[in-house]
Amino acid sequence: MKIKLTAFFILLFFPGTVFAQPSIKLSSISWDAGKVQEGTLLKRSIIISNTGDQLLETNVRAGCSCITLSRPSYKIEPGQKAELAVLFNTKTKQGNVTEWIYFDTNDPGFANISYIIEASFAGTGSAGASVENNEVTKTAGLKTAGIIQLTLFSSPGCSTCKALKNELIPKLAEKYGLKINITALSLDRKENYERFISLEKELDDRENKLPALLIGNSILGGEQEIKRRLENIFSTIKEKGYSSLFEKNISSTTASTAIENTRYLRLLPIIAAGLLDGVNPCAFATIIFFISYLAFAGRGGKEILVTGISFTLAIFSCYTLIGLGASKIIEMLSDSMQIVRFIIKLVTVVMVFILGIMSLYDYIKCRQGKPKEMKLQLSPLLKAKIHQSIVGKRGDFSGKDSSLLKLMTAGFVVGILVSVFEFACTGQIYLPTIIYMLKLPGYRFSALGYLLLYNLMFIVPLIIIFMLAWKGVTSEQFAGIMYKHLSKIKMGMAIFFFGMGLLLIIS
Repeated sequence: MKIKLTAFFILLFFPGTVFAQPSIKLSSISWDAGKVQEGTLLKRSIIISNTGDQLLETNVRAGCSCITLSRPSYKIEPGQKAELAVLFNTKTKQGNVTEWIYFDTNDPGFANISYIIEASFAGTGSAGASVENNEVTKTAGLKTAGIIQLTLFSSPGCSTCKALKNELIPKLAEKYGLKINITALSLDRKENYERFISLEKELDDRENKLPALLIGNSILGGEQEIKRRLENIFSTIKEKGYSSLFEKNISSTTASTAIENTRYLRLLPIIAAGLLDGVNPCAFATIIFFISYLAFAGRGGKEILVTGISFTLAIFSCYTLIGLGASKIIEMLSDSMQIVRFIIKLVTVVMVFILGIMSLYDYIKCRQGKPKEMKLQLSPLLKAKIHQSIVGKRGDFSGKDSSLLKLMTAGFVVGILVSVFEFACTGQIYLPTIIYMLKLPGYRFSALGYLLLYNLMFIVPLIIIFMLAWKGVTSEQFAGIMYKHLSKIKMGMAIFFFGMGLLLIIS
């Protein structure tokens, strides 16, 4: 039984999901309070508008405990507005002060926004000066082995953060005879804010107040929680030892470095999936037919290379757009209800295990010399559609007056058509990988990057094939290579599907 057309619903919904999106607009992006008397309670309203055509979701947090917000989160329907009330307690403020409010949104264009508050107070102090260093190490006592890694996420000019880093935390560590290493990260830097959001998602501990302290696998949000819980944590470490709470978190490297290393490891399944999909027999057979037809039409090395570049660019662009549309649909459905998220995960896991079993079946058939009996291949109808899309451009490919520009245009059009028809086969790997991407911490900030990486890997085999065709390798030689390694490819697909299923279960 050959597979049927199962995934084109994504293409049907695609235009609406790509162009329909939330759009945040603030009544102002900064607040200059001017000269203020210390101790004054300042008030401000920020109007949040959704000028898009999908639901806008935004979390709001103050960078300092001196700022109180009326609400921590909003869900605003298209065309609607909401009011955020801001209270700024200026007690103990001196000099020129800069405070921050952070908006974390689902607007693709403005995933995070920093709202700046400025004020000037009598005195010579400069509370607005940054209290962040690249890395600060405080050592207190040598009674226990190992160093506790702490990461402090805060805003520039936060006097509370400075006191926590330089006074409270070191004194508590000294009290319990502990060695600590504090890494201070300023949230006015985009990469630090994205890292913080990723940590919240990974640890399933969201909407923390600021400043926030990461210790082990716990986030302490806000000055009060840090003061209330940190001493208990230090006391537990002193009594029971490091391994009881931080077995996987204490090392000589900083917590941020560990996060970055983990992030790179998470890219490996995406890279492997893209490369494997690029040598998928469905895609490979189509390229062989395309090169064969170009040769039949009398096109030589340079013309095949130029047409191939255009064809590859079309494939890359089309699959990236399909990925964006698919991820939007899946993300929207997953965010609607927890039961829907569970169903999507369950269906995907079951699907990839079934595909893994079918790939093993195909591997056996290939080893028996019966590749025509494989289960996972394009149906005759889709094969015919792909061949028709290529042959349909015979006037451009075989015409004597066809310029390179005309060949490139024809190659691009054929690439788009092939992408659509081929997706029923290549989507078997692409869609589960998108589900995997959605589960990665900080996906919202890195969605396009993940998809670009996958599709770059996907076209690597195409680039190699067209380069070899330019050098004179024939379609018959390519076909021989494919059939020689077909069983290995099928085994690789089986390993991928089973591995992806396990990744989705544990993630």
